[in-house]
Amino acid sequence: MTEPSDGVPIYHWRCRICSEEGKSRKLGRHCGKMVRQLTPVSQENMDWFEEFLNGVSWKFISPEEIRPKPNSLTDPDIISLACHAGRELEEILNQIKPPPPVYFEVYNPKSDHLRVSDFKKKKEIAGKVRSAIKWRKKDILPVKKFPSGNIERGHVFDEYLRQVIEQIPEDSKWSQGSRVEFSCEELELRIGGTTDLDYDGIPVEMKTRPELPRPGKSSFKVIWRNNYLPQIAMYSEACGLDWMFLLLISRDSGEFSLIPVSGKTKLAKLKKDWKELARNGKLMQDIEKYRKQSAGDS
Repeated sequence: MTEPSDGVPIYHWRCRICSEEGKSRKLGRHCGKMVRQLTPVSQENMDWFEEFLNGVSWKFISPEEIRPKPNSLTDPDIISLACHAGRELEEILNQIKPPPPVYFEVYNPKSDHLRVSDFKKKKEIAGKVRSAIKWRKKDILPVKKFPSGNIERGHVFDEYLRQVIEQIPEDSKWSQGSRVEFSCEELELRIGGTTDLDYDGIPVEMKTRPELPRPGKSSFKVIWRNNYLPQIAMYSEACGLDWMFLLLISRDSGEFSLIPVSGKTKLAKLKKDWKELARNGKLMQDIEKYRKQSAGDS
């Protein structure tokens, strides 16, 4: 965000469909969808990330060395594919070294459309639908309070990986993630989302942690169950797959692992929750209203 002489802020944005960037006095639509707001990286994390990149030697860790998590796969052929893809990414990261990102995409809780992340928790879905209906009728105000600390660093890692992937050869099996559409048949909804990365047609969700969860190290059961697995379940289903990769990166060391994770069990649980919600008459009325409002979207 910049402040011109007339005092009206100018916002930096990126289209979530074609990735075109621009600046304007308010956030609007591009390619028929609301744009994503960009904000500068804080000086603190700019300095931190520059120091990290200057000292890092990216290292792939086999998923067999990672503390087992619910629904992580151990099939030898899939593990072999994960190791092959991980070693390719290790080579890419150690060869392609763009400068630290100067801005990152901001998550805005206000949205005129439903997102995959809105459907992770059963108790929040009705509110998310009402909010999307509300913001169809209003200008969505830009975010003015930005994340800091490790949350901001996670966004900066996302932006850095985006810059790296943009520079790899076209014949690489690694590429940017793509727009997908998940069909929630129980609630008669189609929900859009974008995967972080892609390896040879397999979607990849990226997360950063202070350290990798090796045996004997600290675990993160709650965030795995409530955050990671729902996204994996919906994204893999949207791509017509039973599983996908989770890319875990250590912010402390630059070690990373590529873990194959099945979404089938979690998806069955989510579908059960959605089926129960479908008996809520008020919610289904709101969903019908949302569908009618969204009918003209391209």
